[in-house]
Amino acid sequence: MKKRFVVVIAITSLLPSCIRVNNRIELRSDIKEFIASFSLEQAMEEYLSCGLQYAESYTVKDGTKTTKTTKTEIIVMNYISEQYPSYYRTVEIKENDVLKESVMEYINRVEDKYYFHKNDEQKEISATEVSNLFVQFFYTTTQNEGQYHSGGYYYGDYVTDISPVLQDYVTIDQENQLYIYDYNFENAEKTIKRGQRYTVNSLGMIVENHKYAQNSTENVEINFRVFII
Repeated sequence: MKKRFVVVIAITSLLPSCIRVNNRIELRSDIKEFIASFSLEQAMEEYLSCGLQYAESYTVKDGTKTTKTTKTEIIVMNYISEQYPSYYRTVEIKENDVLKESVMEYINRVEDKYYFHKNDEQKEISATEVSNLFVQFFYTTTQNEGQYHSGGYYYGDYVTDISPVLQDYVTIDQENQLYIYDYNFENAEKTIKRGQRYTVNSLGMIVENHKYAQNSTENVEINFRVFII
């Protein structure tokens, strides 16, 4: 969904591609201790069977007309067996509750071949391409000679990099083993609001993420959660 608010949301979340932390900023000891356990390798082992629930809504007012666009996405996958993996993804986009676009993807194995289905299309894919569907859930891009991972639901490198800058908005829930970032902004005129709250577990995986931005004519809200099956 194209929207002007995407810039606000990007600023709110302070994406790693946009900022690098000054290493001279001293990190709080509780945060430093918590993020020491982040591990992409261990996260990928623990999340061999996992999923995603994602919901996004965007409302724009133009005079007397109000248009609401929503997007929902579900991913469920299992890579416990490399020979018999499963992957399922659906996406629905609606405008004022009318379905505008839908996508259904899944893989299946027939004898020793894998097939990727997308709506009514089917194509044979390699075992490597099947593996990539799983890997891309965690990250899609790397930087710093493969040491920095981003673009997926492993947030360990991002949180490690950005925590010194954002630590005033971070709390550590020791009981539930969660890193919690919580930031909200409202201008003096109360015409602009934006914020984000996300939780990351001790492996560096995002658990839940909520972010929003609104002004007098536009409102966008995004919620998603990642879970182990």
